[in-house]
Amino acid sequence: VAYEFAQAGGVRSVKPVGLWWAAVPSDSVDIPEELRPDNQPDWHAEFGDRKQTLVFIGQDMDEEGIRGMLDDCLLEESLAYSGLDSLSERENPFPRLQTNPLEETQEGQ
Repeated sequence: VAYEFAQAGGVRSVKPVGLWWAAVPSDSVDIPEELRPDNQPDWHAEFGDRKQTLVFIGQDMDEEGIRGMLDDCLLEESLAYSGLDSLSERENPFPRLQTNPLEETQEGQ
């Protein structure tokens, strides 16, 4: 599941926004071959389109300090490439993606 995290000042939100293309079976994607995400130059052989994009907006920000803190958060390479199965065992702290509008009603019964 792909999530969007947004923060401005003290206000923040986290919400699911859909599936990564890499999680969608290729035979269920009905778009022309040349437009398929898995045929684009930025497609990663193992992770597909799964990535993070960070945007910082502000004045007099400490770019070097921010980069250092973010680098400290990176997984060790051995863990990053140990396979997605090892990560699936961890608890997901984010809201669940609702793919069926009736799902919420059914769960609440």
